[in-house]
Parts: sequence; C-alpha cells; structure tokens
Amino acid sequence: MNNNLENTHNNTNNNTNIEDINVNTLRICRSGKNYYNITDDKNTQICVNEIYSHIPFGIERFNNKIILNIELITSNESNNIVSKIENLEKYISTKLPNLGLTTCVKKSKLGHIIRGHYMKNTECYILKKNGEKMNVDESNLQLSDCKINIIIKGIWTTDNNCGLYVGINSINIVKFN
Repeated sequence: MNNNLENTHNNTNNNTNIEDINVNTLRICRSGKNYYNITDDKNTQICVNEIYSHIPFGIERFNNKIILNIELITSNESNNIVSKIENLEKYISTKLPNLGLTTCVKKSKLGHIIRGHYMKNTECYILKKNGEKMNVDESNLQLSDCKINIIIKGIWTTDNNCGLYVGINSINIVKFN
C-alpha cells in the first residue's frame, strides 16, 4: 500500500493554509465507503483564509446540501490559490488513479469559481465598525462581495470519479449588491 494512502485517521480541528502545503507530505486516509480524509504531515486539514470573492448566484440546494459558487476575481493572490488547488487535485489523481477527477475550480468571466459546501456550522456575518459580528442568513448572499474562509474537508468518491470536498467555514460580507 502507498505510504500516503492509509486506512485510519485521527481527526483534529487544526488547519494549515494551502500556501504552506507541500503535496508530497500529504496523507490520504479512507474514512468511509465514498470518502477520504486528506491532511498534511502535521495531521491538520488544508484551509484557504480570507479569499476576497464574489457570490454570483447565491445558494443552490442539491441532494439536501447547500452549495455556494465562490467567484475569485483574477488577481495574483487568487491565481496562486487556484494553482495550489489544481496541484492538490493533480496529486489526488495520482493517488486514486482508477477514478476520474472532477475539479472544484472552473473558469468564469471574472476569474475562477470554486464550488463549496455551506455547512451547518458555517458562520455568515457582516462585521460592524466596532468589530461585532452581525449574523446574516445565507439566502441573502447573491451578488455579495465577501471574504471567505474555506477548508478542504476531504475527497469524495463515486464508482468512477473523485474530487475535493470543499467546506465553507465562514463568510464575511463586505458589500451587498
């Protein structure tokens, strides 16, 4: 068995920024029939913090899940994030060679779109001038500009395909349109 493909995994709540990830130190661990956890050499999950983005469509409900398309406006920072995610996806395809890869990043008119899962514990808020957070319902996100924190929760699989499971940790709305 490949030393980076394991059957067990110890969960932690720690995260490592995707900018600091070396794909050669990643561990992929089966944690269910159709799911793998992915962690770095410190056993932490991979995150991307403070992505300045646009929410073009609002939320989408699909198979009892809430999906959010996050549009990254082309910049050096967003290009670096996209490049890191694409490298991570290439790495996954080498570790799961019998499955086709469904990428979580798609090109858009303004840059790239990342498809993420709005989770039960996703924090959605406006930051007031005094630093206090005012919670906002996810149904009000369409056409908003935001700073979003995401986490690479793992890898989903089907009989023929796999892809990154991207979870949305928090959404700080900076501008309603």
